[in-house]
Amino acid sequence: EGTLLRAARVNLAGEVRARYEEGFDPSPKPSKIISLVEKAAKRLNAERILGVGISISGFVDTINGIDIYSPILGWENVDLAEPLEDRLDLPVHLENDVNALTLAEHWHGAGADYRNFVCMTVGEGVGAGVVVDGSLYRGAFGGAGEVGHMMIDPSGPKCRCGENGCLDVFASDQYLRREATRLAYADIDRMEQAARAGDAQAIDVFEKMGYYLGIGAKNLVNLLNPQAIVLGGERMEASDLFSPAFEAEVREHSFAEAAKDLEIVPALLGEDGFLIGAATIVAAEFFRLPTERTLG
Repeated sequence: EGTLLRAARVNLAGEVRARYEEGFDPSPKPSKIISLVEKAAKRLNAERILGVGISISGFVDTINGIDIYSPILGWENVDLAEPLEDRLDLPVHLENDVNALTLAEHWHGAGADYRNFVCMTVGEGVGAGVVVDGSLYRGAFGGAGEVGHMMIDPSGPKCRCGENGCLDVFASDQYLRREATRLAYADIDRMEQAARAGDAQAIDVFEKMGYYLGIGAKNLVNLLNPQAIVLGGERMEASDLFSPAFEAEVREHSFAEAAKDLEIVPALLGEDGFLIGAATIVAAEFFRLPTERTLG
C-alpha cells in the first residue's frame, strides 16, 4: 500500500493556491523524501515564496529540522531541513504533522475561538496537538502530544513503536486493517461500506474504535481540562460510524466538571489543514522578530 506526499502553495490568508501530489512506498529512505520534497517545491515555486514548511509524523526537533523518531516511517534522527535548504535556497521548517494541523485549526479553523484545546487526529496513527493559553505546547524536546502511544492495555497487541497495547493499535488504521483482515474484507473501505449497509460485525469494529479513542481523549480531558476537542485526520470520512461511541466515552467518564462545558467539534480544514499548518509555521517564522526565533 503506497503513501502520498501532498504539497501546496499557500498564501498568507491560509488559502491553497496550487497543489502537487506524488506517491511513495511505505518506510521510504530519507533521500527519497528529500528528492520528492525538492521536486514538489520547485513545481510549486512562484515569486515571493517565503519558505518551505514540512509536516511529518513523529517526534520532531523543530529548532534543528530533524525527525528524531517516526514509527510510521521507520526513521530515527533524520535531518531534513539542512539538505533541503541547501538544494532549494529557501528557509525550511519542520513540524510534527498533528502540531501543524493544530496550528492551522487554531489560526484558520475550528480552534480559532479557543485558547485551550486539544486537536486529536485519527488515521494511520492517533495524534494530538495541545494549545495552552493560546500557544502550541510542544514539551521540553518537541515530543508532546504522542497520544497514540499512550498505553491502553499492557497485554494488548504490539505497536510498531515496540510497546504493547498503545492507543494506536486500538483506534487507528492499524486496528481497522487488522479487523478488516479478520472479517475477510478486502480493505478498510470495504469494511466501512459493510458497516453502512448494516453489517453488525463491521459496525462493532468502528464502535470499538470510537470507544478506545474516547478513552484516550478522556485521559487528555482529565489531564488538561481543555475548552474543546477538535477531531480531525484522514479517517474522519467514517466519523459517523465511530464518533457517537467516542463522544459517549468522553462525556460519561471524564471528570464531570471537566466534561460539563467541553465542546467536541470536527476540524474544519480537512486534510488541507496539514498543508496550511506547515505554511502557517513559515509565515509565523518569517514575521517573527530575530529575538523571538523559538517557534510556538
